[in-house]
Amino acid sequence: MLPSWCDDSNPPCCRTLWDTADALLTVAYEAVKGCCSGGECDELVSFISVGAPTYALGDYVCVWLDTVQPGYRPPREREQNMIMPRTVGRYGVQLMESGWPNVEGGPEGTVPSPEAISAAAIYSYAHFESMTRAIYRYVMRDLHCSSYEIEAAVPNSGEMYAGWQMFVQISWDM
Repeated sequence: MLPSWCDDSNPPCCRTLWDTADALLTVAYEAVKGCCSGGECDELVSFISVGAPTYALGDYVCVWLDTVQPGYRPPREREQNMIMPRTVGRYGVQLMESGWPNVEGGPEGTVPSPEAISAAAIYSYAHFESMTRAIYRYVMRDLHCSSYEIEAAVPNSGEMYAGWQMFVQISWDM
C-alpha cells in the first residue's frame, strides 16, 4: 500500500527505476523549455506517471516506465553459481502541446489554413527535436548503464493537442 503522506521525508529503497525516469524527465523538460521563447511554454508542466497518460493534461512532458523485465548478462569472473540478470526498463516519453489549429465554428466552420498548420508544426518539430537530442546526449554520455536502445518516435495528436511519443530501453547490471 502506498503511504498516505507520499513525500520525500522518508524515501523508499530501490530507486534505480524512479531515478532514471526522473533524469529522463529533467533533461526532456529542460530541453523543451530551452527551445521556447516569448512565453509559449509558460504553461508546460512535467511529471512521472505509472503508465502512459490517457487524457490531455494541458501542455506537458511525461515519462513513465512502460515495461521492466530481466535480461541476459554474461557471467563475470568468479561468478559460478549466482548470476544476477540485468534489469531492462523501457520508458515512454511524451510531449503534448496545446494550440494546434482546429476547425472553428462547428461542422460548417472555418478550416485552418495550410500556413497556420505549417507554422504550428514548425514549433512542434523544434520542441521535439530539442527534447530528443537532449535525451540522446543523456543516455549516450551520462547514464551509466549496460546498454540502451532508442526506438522510433511517433507523432501523437488529438483535438487541440499535438505532440510526440518515444521509447527508450535501458539495461543495468544488478
